[in-house]
Amino acid sequence: MKSRPVDRGRRHLIRHLALRIAFVPVGAFAVASVAFFLVALVPSDPARAVLGDLAAEEQIAQFNTEHGLSAPLLVRYGRFVADLFHGSLGESYYSGGSVLQESAEHYMATLEIVVLGLVVALVVGIALGALGAYFRGTPADSASRSAVAVLQAIPDYVVGLLGALVLVYALPLLPVPLGQLGPAIEAPPRVTGAAFVDALLAGQLGAAWQAATQMVLPVLSVGLFSSVMIARTVRASLAEALTAPDAEFARALGLPAFTVARMALRATVLPLVSITGVVVGTLVGGSAIVELTFSWDGFGQWAIEGITRSDLPVTVGFVLISGVLVLLTYTLSDVLMTVLDPRQRRVRPADRPAGAAPLASPTGVHP
Repeated sequence: MKSRPVDRGRRHLIRHLALRIAFVPVGAFAVASVAFFLVALVPSDPARAVLGDLAAEEQIAQFNTEHGLSAPLLVRYGRFVADLFHGSLGESYYSGGSVLQESAEHYMATLEIVVLGLVVALVVGIALGALGAYFRGTPADSASRSAVAVLQAIPDYVVGLLGALVLVYALPLLPVPLGQLGPAIEAPPRVTGAAFVDALLAGQLGAAWQAATQMVLPVLSVGLFSSVMIARTVRASLAEALTAPDAEFARALGLPAFTVARMALRATVLPLVSITGVVVGTLVGGSAIVELTFSWDGFGQWAIEGITRSDLPVTVGFVLISGVLVLLTYTLSDVLMTVLDPRQRRVRPADRPAGAAPLASPTGVHP
């Protein structure tokens, strides 16, 4: 008994998703290998950076031997791969601690900025993009495009510094943005590394409120800067949907303009999912400068300090973890787009039984 076209289309969709998910470990290993060789081939002297310029040659040689730096590059790569398959990213030259453990202690603080910054980027980007598309050719459209151009021209850390001048000094609405907590606030017990989450877990509501106010400027910095890509994507896709034949037909039927715009917003879902994956990938690795500016003590600041110290395991760990998270984000975005896109559930012409009627297009009209 032959399977129906719908079953074939479902199997095609499952096969497509399985291939995307199966690529994740392969891509992660490729990212790990590239990260190792890029960092290993960069001219640096970790022994001098850790021991100081006055260290004796015997101390330098002992340091290189203890950390495997005197071995050939391929031997070091083999050890790196072996440690990787055992769930280890090595130990920091500077602190001696596990790179994986130290990254976990700092990453939650960065995750706060990434998640909340993404919320700000989505709200501001969708609002600016929809405003420009709906009122295209009007002063509101010009204002929307001007706002996007200004946000695109100013780096994220400059947005934070300008915000500090206005909200901290000109209008003293926020505390001085130095770290996750103010200097006069007792820090909660460290559990996740994120002061806001740790304060909530400890029941210290005063410290949680202080941590929330300290987050405002870093979140606005990364969120406003990242909203540019979302605004441009939403404006382009929504403007195209509002001028499409089905939108014109809906207007001819007498549907209210708001209803037509709400229907047209559905056309922005797939482009929005796609660009959101790109924005998250940018936020994961791009918040380091903002963290350094505000002394946030997050994953990015930890990595920058490791790079300046020539701490190779920390540098490789940062590149690897950031790359894998970006890879997972892109894979999730691709999976969501595949599930949400009805065209992915259509049967390919080669899988269609002979004599079967053509499948309808997503708009319901046969080609």
